[in-house]
Amino acid sequence: MSHERLNYLLISIISVLLCFLLITTVARAEDRGMPNIKPHIAGYVNGIFNSGTGYDPGIGVMVEGSLRWEFLEIVASGNARWQEKRDASFGYTWAANGQLRGYVWSDLYLTGAWNWAGYKSVFDNGATWQKNGMNWGLGAGWHDHDRDINLIWYAQEHESPNNVQFIDCNLRHRIWEWLWAMGSIRRQTFDQADERLSGWVWQLGLGVKW
Repeated sequence: MSHERLNYLLISIISVLLCFLLITTVARAEDRGMPNIKPHIAGYVNGIFNSGTGYDPGIGVMVEGSLRWEFLEIVASGNARWQEKRDASFGYTWAANGQLRGYVWSDLYLTGAWNWAGYKSVFDNGATWQKNGMNWGLGAGWHDHDRDINLIWYAQEHESPNNVQFIDCNLRHRIWEWLWAMGSIRRQTFDQADERLSGWVWQLGLGVKW
């Protein structure tokens, strides 16, 4: 099966799962009467570190918002970081992420995810590297009053020549009232110079959540 057909198959599976979660959520909400909608917004300052991915360490900001209705939750986030490719004189990376979660038991949820990310780096010789790509993902997690942890697998993208694929483990943890910490670990594979390489990406941050 080609990569393109595999991506279409994964997107179809995600769509069916999300439709199922939406239908069951609405049915449960109707049984309970008026929905209980819970919005949240958070902002973090975070550092990012890499091994084997060709980037220098960086620092940036992330904004994250969520809207939960009974057994259904929508989560969206965006981040921008001052981070360049190794040996570059200037650069930045950015990402936007969305999730549709369905809670299947207590605080346990399944999620369909979408991630769009890219970078730009400028070198002393005038060369500019700039790429971006989109990935679809499936995962599961646990979200209670004091923490949100999940593991999400993202399918390989084909918008960039690197054909990036990755697995994310993400954590949000309450330290005190509105003060929260965040962290993530990513195992990433990508194409470079006719080779399939792999590397690690870590993020650590501190912020507030309302």
